[in-house]
Amino acid sequence: MKAFIRYFIKYPTWSNTILILVMLFGVLALLNMKSSFFPERESKNINISVIYPGASPEEIENGIIQKIEDNLKGVQGVDNYQSTSQENAGSITVEVLEEYNTDEVLIDVRNAVDRVNSFPAGMEPPVVSKRPAIEFTYSFAIYGDVDLATLKKTAQEVEDDLRDIPSISQVSISGFPASEINIALDEETMRRYQLTFPEVVNAVSSKNRDLSAGKIKTDNEELLIRYEGKNYYAGDLQEVVVRTNRDGSIIRLQDIAVVEDRFAEDPQRSFVNGKPAVIISVSKIYGENALDIADAAKEYQENFNGKYPNIEAALIDDATESLRGRIQLLLENGTIGALLVVLSLALFLNWRLAFWVAMSLPFSFLGMFLMAYLFDITINVISLFGCIVVVGIVVDDGIVVGEQIFQNYEEGQKSYRAAIRGTLQVLPSVTFAILTTVVAFLPFFFIDTPGPRISDMSFVVIFVLLFSLLEVVVILPTHLAHSRALKQDFVKSKIREKLDSIVNYPRNKMYKGVLAFSMKHRSVPIAISLFLLLITIGAFGGGVVKTTFFPSIDTDNFTIKIELPSGAREAQTMEVLNRVEKAIWEVGNELKETENTDESLVIRVVKNVAAMPSGWGESEAGNANVGNIQVFLQSEEVRTIPALTIANMVREKVGPLTEVDKAEFGSSSFFGKPISIPLMGRDLSELQEAKKELKEALQSISELRDVTDNDPQGLREIQLELKEKAFILGFTPLDIARQVRQGYFGEEVMRLQRGADEIKVWVRFTEEYRSSLDNFDNMRIKDIQGNSYPLTELVNYKIDRGSIKINHLDGMLILKILKRKYQR
Repeated sequence: MKAFIRYFIKYPTWSNTILILVMLFGVLALLNMKSSFFPERESKNINISVIYPGASPEEIENGIIQKIEDNLKGVQGVDNYQSTSQENAGSITVEVLEEYNTDEVLIDVRNAVDRVNSFPAGMEPPVVSKRPAIEFTYSFAIYGDVDLATLKKTAQEVEDDLRDIPSISQVSISGFPASEINIALDEETMRRYQLTFPEVVNAVSSKNRDLSAGKIKTDNEELLIRYEGKNYYAGDLQEVVVRTNRDGSIIRLQDIAVVEDRFAEDPQRSFVNGKPAVIISVSKIYGENALDIADAAKEYQENFNGKYPNIEAALIDDATESLRGRIQLLLENGTIGALLVVLSLALFLNWRLAFWVAMSLPFSFLGMFLMAYLFDITINVISLFGCIVVVGIVVDDGIVVGEQIFQNYEEGQKSYRAAIRGTLQVLPSVTFAILTTVVAFLPFFFIDTPGPRISDMSFVVIFVLLFSLLEVVVILPTHLAHSRALKQDFVKSKIREKLDSIVNYPRNKMYKGVLAFSMKHRSVPIAISLFLLLITIGAFGGGVVKTTFFPSIDTDNFTIKIELPSGAREAQTMEVLNRVEKAIWEVGNELKETENTDESLVIRVVKNVAAMPSGWGESEAGNANVGNIQVFLQSEEVRTIPALTIANMVREKVGPLTEVDKAEFGSSSFFGKPISIPLMGRDLSELQEAKKELKEALQSISELRDVTDNDPQGLREIQLELKEKAFILGFTPLDIARQVRQGYFGEEVMRLQRGADEIKVWVRFTEEYRSSLDNFDNMRIKDIQGNSYPLTELVNYKIDRGSIKINHLDGMLILKILKRKYQR
């Protein structure tokens, strides 16, 4: 090793070459590195989606999901699979083992689904796909005093503009239902014209289309023969001929139905500060740069305001804020660390020596960035955390080596000999100090978690330390040996002598005496150490020092989630949300005096009905009985009150919400609930009983708040049962169910592509007719001869609760109880 160090000191060009190349290519690598919130990883999830319009969760579970799950058993490479059965749809998420290729397992999963040959009629073909590795990056809302149709049109223009930006590829818009054409019939009109649903459906589907009828080939040209009869708007569809009578009269669609363009009967709505809004979300995929995407989206949002009358754009969420904060923290820590090193060593040793010791910081980190670029590591919160952890260790190694070299020089050794001997004296301790830290971080490479990949932190720490070792062994001794810091005519100044005396006094008079006493009376330091250890253990055991898996970090926003009983209409949900929003503004205004500010602590309130913010894994998005409010506060520089404290004040201001099943104030967390207890079994009723008992026990614990579960009470259902008369008249359950379904759920006639929207054309009863239970009793059921009978003459029915969602894990029923600890 001595010859190795001597060689580099004798030929300093090699050291300078290594230094320049590492720093040059390190800077280039840093400038070209991608950024993401969490480390990037290839998707290990496969989605199976099924659509069965009008089906109940039980029908989805028994007729579709269980059949697919039976075929997934034994598929090689599958770690586990989770399914959800709900009204009209079902989904299965298949998680692939880390050592298997997701694309290869995708083929096997698709084959397993294709082997099911008994799917129910009316179900759309299942869609099997690999879930893309999409990471939310930035979102903003456009809102104002305009109607929802105008907002939607503007949002689609914004979406097109954002997609034209080179750095942005993933844009989604939400806050409004899908568009559709609704053909509304009523029972009395159909009876008067002696029409049936199939006649109307067939008339629209057969006459609203474009047809090619071949060609006419003349001597001079070819002529195409086409019939262009497809209409894309409700006003044009009104002229469709439904029937031509024998007397020559024509029945058109407008004579028997109300035809209108409208939004689907979906309660999804968003509001910002009480005004209708559309949320625009921008995400990144594997290989894209999160910071570039967020910067481009933010610039577009800022330029948007002023372009459209009565429409504004406001920030909702920027996932890169935390990433930028970590980068800023790293730069500040690195700068402060380097300045402290230079200052302290300059005061006590030599400013040139301090400079070369401080060079270990940029060299080690730029070397790490070079390796990170080669291994596709991104700049993310995990890798930046590793940088922050290791920044102090790097400086220590350089100080130890540099101080030892300088000490040898002060003892009279020449610069070359002082550099070589000083490095060799501390090399074993420095090397093993670095290697032990490297070994401590190696196990993180073998920890596989479904969440963020923490191996990035180990990668950063290990390579920074390895480049630091290279720097203190090769580059630092070389530069010090040739530096004027070790000049032969070195004479201490009076300031240096004074500083040395300040340092030497506590070392020689205080520390030396304590050390001598401790070595002579070894039981004393051992007893003190044991005493402090027992105090520490007692502090943890007695609750003086509290523990948590993830600390509660104050943010500039919080979320309130409410859930009414299943079956509640959107108007009821909106009434509760409005009451909570009013309390939010009142609390914000009341705190102005406490914080000595002229403005409310609440900047913006985003209200969503049947549309949850991203990250709510257990939310019932799409149902009218759920909603949430996102509250955005003044920054922490303006206010001193934590966001969670404000959320609890809102809770107290609102008072008891007796009409609400669940209410969570300030419970948003990227990592989910702090406590989650799954219950698994084969019998749903047993699981529900166990869930009830466990929730009662947990609710009695004062430290826990917002105890919820993922098994909401189902909607009330009208369950039909055929009478004997129905069978005598030749009806089957399918005949009656189909006619009831046509009237109340509706029958899809066709789908039209209108610009960016896929428009579904539906035929069903009018909304007024469908809102009355009396009309349901008097609905007419027709047989093949055209005779009609009241529904109540053919069926008995009862009203009971059904299921709203059924969850499986590896084919078994699963319920989860979720809760969070109370925090003041």
